[in-house]
Amino acid sequence: MSTIEELRKKINAKIAKAESNSSSIGGTIFPFNSLKAGDTVAIRFINDGEPNDVFWRERRTRTFEFPAVRQANGMVINNRCFVDVPAFNLKRDEVIYSDLPESYLYKSDEDVIQKRIKNFWGESDEEKALYYKFARRKSYVFQGFVRSGFENNKALEPNKLYRFYIGEDLFNAIKTFLNPTMGINCMPTDPDNGLDFILSVTSKKSGNKEFKDYSISQWARTNSALTVSERETLEITKPFVLKNFIYERPSPEQEEVMIEMFEASYNSEPYDVVKWGKYFKPNNIFFDADGNIKDLKSTPNATPAQTREIPESTWNVHTPQHTYEQPVAQPAVQYEQPVSQLVAQPAVQTAPQIISQHTENVSGDNPKDVINSILGKYNIQTN
Repeated sequence: MSTIEELRKKINAKIAKAESNSSSIGGTIFPFNSLKAGDTVAIRFINDGEPNDVFWRERRTRTFEFPAVRQANGMVINNRCFVDVPAFNLKRDEVIYSDLPESYLYKSDEDVIQKRIKNFWGESDEEKALYYKFARRKSYVFQGFVRSGFENNKALEPNKLYRFYIGEDLFNAIKTFLNPTMGINCMPTDPDNGLDFILSVTSKKSGNKEFKDYSISQWARTNSALTVSERETLEITKPFVLKNFIYERPSPEQEEVMIEMFEASYNSEPYDVVKWGKYFKPNNIFFDADGNIKDLKSTPNATPAQTREIPESTWNVHTPQHTYEQPVAQPAVQYEQPVSQLVAQPAVQTAPQIISQHTENVSGDNPKDVINSILGKYNIQTN
């Protein structure tokens, strides 16, 4: 029999493991959207959960934007949604810091979306904007702990293993540890003698818009070890295998879906969960087992959720668009009006039945009386 202290430790470990495996919105993803200008957060990155030359993985995606979502029940929800799809990760002039298995390698001349958007590029601002709408985006996946900054931010927790999806600008600040002139002589992820990364948030303006800026973020100058609590978390949850959070090279079937989604996004059509939910799901919308929305993740500039029912008789046929001019509205599917009920057919009668229906019984000894009786039954007047 365990002591009460041992039992508590085992139960708490099971609770922590269950919480780490939960699929709540956001889950273990670091909430950058909770940060504001003036915030400072100390992050301790840790190594990948499998052999890797570096402690991150490159992620190359495109994001398709849809103005609405068509659920499995036919309802259309007028709320913007965003869906990531894989993009090429092999380009002649790009460095891949982490070696990936062959199944993850996707060349630029194989990318079915890149083939379709390369001719969008032009001299005008409109042409460039259209290209950038579907252009490939670079990001990087890390993991680690938040060591400070959670005191005034309820979205952050200590001793919790987060995944960090980091853009190119912040990545450039992180990779400065590779520069010999920085004077960093240890691996930042060393559990006993590593370095924290100090994430500092400021703001900058571009035109009339204000954006978060992380450019002054930098590595700490003092080495430190992982805490006892952080080590216990790693024993319970185990580090993430980071390649599980990037896309493999898409299959031919997935590429067909990507093309359909691209055309729908281009034409401002709704995201269709029945057609595409099996392959690629929105980042900001979550569905139940039946394919209907169960939760919305707030996104900047998202329109209020409204619903309207699409009658079956006006559902549109999906016809792939192979030219990208504004399409003429597709004709609605025509359904035959169902026959509500069959018209009853008269029953087939036999000769005896017909004779029986038209036979009358009369009686009398005088033939004249018999004739008059028959005529009377049919209301025939006699002179």
